[in-house]
Amino acid sequence: MGMAANACANTSCLSVDIRPEFNPDLCVDFLDWDLFQFIENHYISADGRTCSLPLHIHFSPDCQTMCAIAGWLSGRMRGKAGADAGALEEAYNADACVWDMVKLIELFISFNLGMTFSIENPVGSYLWKVPAVKKLLEGTNPVLVRRVVNYCMYGRADAKPTGIAASAALGSSW
Repeated sequence: MGMAANACANTSCLSVDIRPEFNPDLCVDFLDWDLFQFIENHYISADGRTCSLPLHIHFSPDCQTMCAIAGWLSGRMRGKAGADAGALEEAYNADACVWDMVKLIELFISFNLGMTFSIENPVGSYLWKVPAVKKLLEGTNPVLVRRVVNYCMYGRADAKPTGIAASAALGSSW
């Protein structure tokens, strides 16, 4: 998504990730990131008169973590190697990240800035089971519209089903 955004004129993309091996523009834990301070430092003009926010924000929470949480919550992980306090802490942090992501989407929507959003994760991911995410996808006027695509970055025939939820303005044209 980032490469596509950067290829368009007058559009920029910012990647935020906690893992440096993915070469993000900003290497930070999403839970510790002060978004509002970042916006103030990078998107508001020096005189404070204009604000140039991104047109689109794409979220792709760590797939393995989200799937592991589903295993933990279903009871499949209890009593197994790896189902220790570290796994529980990872589950807690991932859940907090999802809630922060939802709150961020709701906040920007409340300001009616015309910004669009998308979220990507495997179809079986815990992400799609979180009540706050489900709320964004449900109702007569959903905030996000979800579609399922099958792809494999290596071109294999056994492509994994992936859910992509996008702002209703984008998703209605799918």
